[in-house]
Amino acid sequence: MKDYPKSLKDPSEIEARKQRLSQKHIKPLTDLVEEIKHEQPGKDVPWFDPLDGGIRAQCLFVLESPGRMTKNKSGSGFISRNNNDETAKNFFNFNEEAGIPRKNTVTWNIVPWDISLNGKKQTPQKSEIETGLNYLNRLINRLPNLRVIVLVGKKAQKVEEQLRVRFTDIEIAKCYHPSPLFVNRNEQNEQKIVNALKLVRRILDGLNWTGGPPFVVR
Repeated sequence: MKDYPKSLKDPSEIEARKQRLSQKHIKPLTDLVEEIKHEQPGKDVPWFDPLDGGIRAQCLFVLESPGRMTKNKSGSGFISRNNNDETAKNFFNFNEEAGIPRKNTVTWNIVPWDISLNGKKQTPQKSEIETGLNYLNRLINRLPNLRVIVLVGKKAQKVEEQLRVRFTDIEIAKCYHPSPLFVNRNEQNEQKIVNALKLVRRILDGLNWTGGPPFVVR
């Protein structure tokens, strides 16, 4: 499979990943998506990317909600850093720069389905975040090697306290969102995200913190 920014604009690459949804490391997460689709009829819930670590992951990235390029009909159908959009491209590149091995990670959203309206992305409502937290908890329970959860952006960070109470043995880190709206606003913003991800890498490497607390607050 092709692992570079925007590689999922190639239909053959999308099909190749669909063929791997039953692989051992990703199958329990494929099952979770199927469960959500059954419980939430009509919701467009993208698949987990089999190029990520699946249930072997030590790091879980939680973003806001799936973008339009994750949609099953008009996009790839996957939550992936290889999607054909600038946010995914930034996320791919920032992880590379920070040195976080992709096989150690898995990516999800606090609201696990598309909530756009007439093609325009909407801000998640409190009720949607609460519902999404239930599915996030179910996901975390399927990740036996998980060591750190990274809440990416303000909306995902709304569930920080609930996660701290429920999962006391897992580090909770925070990071700015890699959207071009944030990254391009200030020339220093890109480095802020990379620095946050480097702190996450230190957790995964088992290193001690230096220079301040291990959480990056947006």
